[in-house]
Amino acid sequence: MKKYWNKLVLLTAALPLLFWGCNKETQFKFDVNSDAYIIRKNIDGEVKSATTFYVYANQSISSATVTPPAGQGEPFHLSRSEESSFTFQKEPS
Repeated sequence: MKKYWNKLVLLTAALPLLFWGCNKETQFKFDVNSDAYIIRKNIDGEVKSATTFYVYANQSISSATVTPPAGQGEPFHLSRSEESSFTFQKEPS
């Protein structure tokens, strides 16, 4: 009788975990962050500067575009990072 009681208690304790573990309807907020950096490098004795752009998200991104302030140039697209589909970047060549 005691074995039966132990199994019943264990089953009763495990059932709620099974139902909560299979809940696939959790919606995550799509969160995107961006960064812009100015990089300065000394190349052949000359200091060169360039701007780099990064976009990070908590889910996969299909594309990212940077739009400069008015009169500062045309919008341009960032390329997907080789490491992650959650990151897009534009680095100077």
